Amino acid sequence: MKVWLRLVRGMRGLTLAALIIALAVAVSWGQVPLGEMAMPGEPPMVEPPPSPQSPDSLRPSFTPPPPTPLPPEQAAPFVPAPPFAAANPLGPPAPVVQLHVRAPARVEPGKEIEYRLTIENVSAAAAHHVLVRDRLPRGVEENIRAEPKITEQKKTKDGDIDLLWELGTLKPGEQKIIVLAVKPKGNEDVQNRAYVQFEHGQKVTTRIAPRHIGHVPNVGHAASVPQTDPHIAKPSVRVKATAPSQALRYEAVSFHIEVANTGAAPLRNVVITDELPAGLEFVSGKPEPNAEKPLTWKLGDVPPYQIRHVEYQAISKQTGTFRNNAKVTAAGGVSATDSAGVTVGEAKLKISISGPSRRLVNRPVPYHITVSNLGSVPLTNMQVSDELPGGIEFVRASDGGRKEGGFVRWSLGSLKPGELRSLLVVLRAPAKSGWCWNEVRVQSEHNLSDKARSEVTHIEESTGTPVIEIDKNKGWLVVGEKATYTIRLFNPGRNNILHPCVLVEVPDQMSITAVRGETTGERQGQKVRFDSGKVLDAGEEKVYAIEVEAKKVGKAKLRAWWTDGRQESGPAETWEDETIIFDPAQLASPVASQAQSLQARYEDRSFEGGERRALADWWGFPSRQMPNVRQQMPASGGTPRYSGYSLDP
Repeated sequence: MKVWLRLVRGMRGLTLAALIIALAVAVSWGQVPLGEMAMPGEPPMVEPPPSPQSPDSLRPSFTPPPPTPLPPEQAAPFVPAPPFAAANPLGPPAPVVQLHVRAPARVEPGKEIEYRLTIENVSAAAAHHVLVRDRLPRGVEENIRAEPKITEQKKTKDGDIDLLWELGTLKPGEQKIIVLAVKPKGNEDVQNRAYVQFEHGQKVTTRIAPRHIGHVPNVGHAASVPQTDPHIAKPSVRVKATAPSQALRYEAVSFHIEVANTGAAPLRNVVITDELPAGLEFVSGKPEPNAEKPLTWKLGDVPPYQIRHVEYQAISKQTGTFRNNAKVTAAGGVSATDSAGVTVGEAKLKISISGPSRRLVNRPVPYHITVSNLGSVPLTNMQVSDELPGGIEFVRASDGGRKEGGFVRWSLGSLKPGELRSLLVVLRAPAKSGWCWNEVRVQSEHNLSDKARSEVTHIEESTGTPVIEIDKNKGWLVVGEKATYTIRLFNPGRNNILHPCVLVEVPDQMSITAVRGETTGERQGQKVRFDSGKVLDAGEEKVYAIEVEAKKVGKAKLRAWWTDGRQESGPAETWEDETIIFDPAQLASPVASQAQSLQARYEDRSFEGGERRALADWWGFPSRQMPNVRQQMPASGGTPRYSGYSLDP
């Protein structure tokens, strides 16, 4: 019986499965076209002919036309919609400031409660005017402790007290901490409330400019400028005045004015006016201005984005800083101004030379040359030349001086305003006794030059007795200036000198500041005594130095002599050197001007007998040498022997 029941259940399952398969085959056959359902070997099945239709059904169905494509310049690109609540990546970041308050959960009665307020900018934007407000809890004492200090305390309408801290600007990521400590009065719980506020804003600028509608070529220029709508175009002008920063007096100064139409509309009736300051005189211009003051140029119309140039030259007859003002006006009230300044200086070059008044034959003759820039502008390419007198030998020169033929030359480079440069050249007269002087010349840029001639030096033959040589490092002095005299005692003879002593008398116009030498000098007022030892051997020399400071204006004559230290009699012979001291206010040396005038008159052969003696006195010849000097200066009409090296008759 059980077996039979199992067979019946199995047959039911098979029957159900066969029904499901048959249903699936029927559905698949219903989806196959009729022509594809024919069995192999049979004709294909075809659809029956359509039924007759009404006349209205013969009309074709309506088909909409295809859409007209937009031009490329009007087609907008496809941009996917941003996700919901996404931030605008093109907009500026907004600040976010967080406030965290930390406090103890429990404190003992009578103990302080310390609050720690942390204010932090957690955004990428700065937060401005950050203000922290803490309402003071009720039931606490008025004495509180705060770090940093409270900016302000405000009392509210309800009687509460607000503590305010102004923190200013918090940069992105910046953090500030406030510590507040209060002390409760009783045993009730204490509640504290803190707040933070800040400002955040944006600044935008809308430019007022014409609407560009295309580009047109700019005639005469390689680039092109935008073409604008003429209904909204506005004229605009810019002017720029330029001039050299420095110039020299009596030299032409070039000024340049540039006018630019920076707008999209033409500039009408453009006029330039330039008012020259006093001290500048107009010379020429390109184009030439109208014959009126101020200088006026009428340029007419200037197209959009075009530039006009004006140049002119002016001469400054004064020194100082000058500023010219240029103004441009056009129709419609359009105008612009600009100015340019120039500092006009004066170039002055001066050279002087000084040498000894006496020297022995075959002894060195030093000449001190001083080159000075007395102007207000730097001088460059300074060249100094010293023409050697005839019969004089070159020994040495300082500062890179070199002998070239019959000249000694120096290249000094540049000289700042007020700067002095000192040079030294040492010569020697190997021939017989006579008279000589030295002439130097300096040249620089701007066609500046100056020359000077030294005083006459008497070259003497040795008599076998000791002589004194006086040298100085400066030809003339200014009050307050220091100089050094070098005193040499030389024995040219064959015999030794016992107990020689050198005495130097400094003039009252000078004060002695230092004494140096092989032996210690003994000062007695304005006199200095040097003991040269027990013996001065034949051919030996002793060298001493005295440093002085100029005190009074005038001629200062220093005297020196030697004696036998055991003799009480006066000096048998003295040597002198005269120095002229000037007032500091005297920039130019009047002595040099007068000496040049005398030399020029002598070269013109216009001296009479008395004037010849005056010139000899001016050059500082000792009175005992005047006969020889007069023989050097022939009467009017003769041939003067005023330069180089000449011998006594």
